[in-house]
Amino acid sequence: MNSAFCKGMALLTGLSCLTSLPAHASYSSPEEVAVSLRAMDGGYIPEDNVHKIYISPEDARNGTSLHFGIFFETDPDIVDISYVSAVLESNSEFVNFTKDGFVNPSNYAYSTAQEFTHTDGITYSSKFCPYCFGRINMSGKYEPACSSFMTNIRENQFISTWAYDYGNTNEDGSTCFTAKFFGNASDSYSFLEFNMVLSPDTPAGIYPVNFVTSEAMNNGSTYITSDDSIPDEENPTYYKSIYSNFIPALYNAEIIVADTNPQTESDIAPVFRYAHDETPFSIQDFPEETNLLYGGDTLSVRTENLLEIFEAGSPADIDMNEPVRILRSGLALDGLSVRNSQGEEASLEYRIGLKGDADCNGVVNASDASLILKYAASQGSGRTASLTDGSDATAEQFAFFLADIDGEGKENSVLDASDAASVLKYAAAKGSGEDPVWNTVS
Repeated sequence: MNSAFCKGMALLTGLSCLTSLPAHASYSSPEEVAVSLRAMDGGYIPEDNVHKIYISPEDARNGTSLHFGIFFETDPDIVDISYVSAVLESNSEFVNFTKDGFVNPSNYAYSTAQEFTHTDGITYSSKFCPYCFGRINMSGKYEPACSSFMTNIRENQFISTWAYDYGNTNEDGSTCFTAKFFGNASDSYSFLEFNMVLSPDTPAGIYPVNFVTSEAMNNGSTYITSDDSIPDEENPTYYKSIYSNFIPALYNAEIIVADTNPQTESDIAPVFRYAHDETPFSIQDFPEETNLLYGGDTLSVRTENLLEIFEAGSPADIDMNEPVRILRSGLALDGLSVRNSQGEEASLEYRIGLKGDADCNGVVNASDASLILKYAASQGSGRTASLTDGSDATAEQFAFFLADIDGEGKENSVLDASDAASVLKYAAAKGSGEDPVWNTVS
């Protein structure tokens, strides 16, 4: 099963507000109801609300199955929905619906009860997977609301109709003929799920999966109904059909097959830390979001969603068996490693070294003070100043961070004689057998 936004490798080794509807509404306001097609295993939802599911080149070569759900995205006070019909189409020979992938609360149950946690924190068990229409009864068990359904699945078209009705009574004894949103959360649970199959060797491109909205199809159009027409002699029609042209928003989906690995729009700067620092490593040390170029789009993805593990610990917990420790975590999207601007694997990176170790050799001594003085002299005379050979900009920035005792590499900080003097004091104390602390010698 393809999973958009598949999480990546371990980080460190060792480390819509809508107005309420009155009862028996006819769903005619653009602020009232939306029907949304989403990937159940992730996906990217841009501002236009066309839900995008990215497929890696490897999955495109091998073929893969995708799991979708259809959701109501509307005010939870809409509780009188009785009848739903949906028609979906894929206009590509490479993307097809599967007859055995249809999952509905009335025909799918686990062999044994499963434990679920409701959006309000309540934990309960059920053999039925929780769906949009349902409830938890007085016994603490989940009850699905679907009483009947019909489905017609072809290779490239999916036609289904559901009649929702509890067929029992409310907990106060009143008759309950209409479905309620489960947990008062209309857009947190699907009202059906289904699978689609991406054929092997699917070319790179965009493959839409759309709600059919042709009025010419009439009953084949996507629609919902309400029970505001109770049957009697003057009004024999029980259901009032509201077709797709009355539904304010139908959010479709696009399956996007990429031809290259995702790439960072700009490289993620490494984080520098001192070896004695006891501050824990944290994903918050890095940008909250990472912009990726993928499948012809620019995606803004939460950085933490590109990782699988962010292990606890701090630089002080690391064995400094090397002058400079570099800890990296690869990033992955759609199961593919993310690349940087140079085409290499992108990563989150910590560089850890000894404060004052300007030459990055693992020892803080007079040679570091001398190097700092030389740097300050070159800078003061207008010459190019460098602590390293200049071949690696990141290594130069890190050396400056270690050498800048009072400024700690912050913007506009400079190296000068006071930094060199602090290094000498620290080295002397260390040489005499003491265990100096930087804030007492700088």
